[in-house]
Amino acid sequence: MSDPSTVPLAPLAADAPPTCTTADCGAPATFSYVWDWGQSGLACSAHAALLNQTAENLSRKVMVSPLQSAAPAPLLRDERVRLTAEGMVLKEELAEAKGRGLDLYRENVALTRTVSALTVRGRELDAQLTDAAARLQQAQADLAKSEALQGEMADELSRLRLLAKFVPDPAADPAPAPAPATA
Repeated sequence: MSDPSTVPLAPLAADAPPTCTTADCGAPATFSYVWDWGQSGLACSAHAALLNQTAENLSRKVMVSPLQSAAPAPLLRDERVRLTAEGMVLKEELAEAKGRGLDLYRENVALTRTVSALTVRGRELDAQLTDAAARLQQAQADLAKSEALQGEMADELSRLRLLAKFVPDPAADPAPAPAPATA
């Protein structure tokens, strides 16, 4: 039987997360365990608590310890060079992207100013159009009044011409001279 204090912590595999081996659970394992009699395995947090309860009920000991990640392998020289080059390229791309972003921001500010100016101009033109429509309406009302007055004047003129035909012209027809008075 092995001493539980000397049992190393189980490392995690980097490529696939371990699963709970207790009762065909299949949940991600977060603990490793070792019983007094040497049985060991991996457990999720729910089964780790269950293992501790079972150990108390059996008056036995179970060593439950959290899984630890394996230390990453040191980088080889080629990998360091490749990663450094990728970092430099990404820094340059980032600088270019920041420059493009700044240019786009400046263009956006200019377009916003243009939109604001055109909006003000549009409102001004709408006001001018409203004023022009009011002046046109007034002019049309004045024209209608003038046409009505012209019609009345034309009617009056034709009536006066008709009356003039029935009134003798004093200049064209001399009136007979009054007869001399005889005494």
